[in-house]
Amino acid sequence: MGTAVAKGGPEEVSPDAVGRSAGLTAHRIRFHVASVFRGDVTDPIDVSTLDLGSDLDPYAVGETYLVFAKATRLGTQEVPALITNGYFQGAFLKDGSDSASNDSLGRVSLRAIAADVRGGKR
Repeated sequence: MGTAVAKGGPEEVSPDAVGRSAGLTAHRIRFHVASVFRGDVTDPIDVSTLDLGSDLDPYAVGETYLVFAKATRLGTQEVPALITNGYFQGAFLKDGSDSASNDSLGRVSLRAIAADVRGGKR
């Protein structure tokens, strides 16, 4: 769980990095991380989103999000970038003390998601 604190400009991604005949553009969002459901807190953290041809960037600076991301090597980068799982389905805007939502999956319980991610019971 973290707050978006900055958005970067466009970055070119080579075609072979994404299995396409043409390259894509990525944008980086920096988060101040308040908590994680698994692993250690790393703060700040940058998450990249791929531009899929429409204005689907879900992040607004100053808002708090639950983001599911995985390390993915883009192009010739030596260090993998963090990419949201399922692109925009992996980002949820925190909209209550125990809830977050997005357009693809609707509202989720943060307590239930934390239990699932940690492998515990709800």
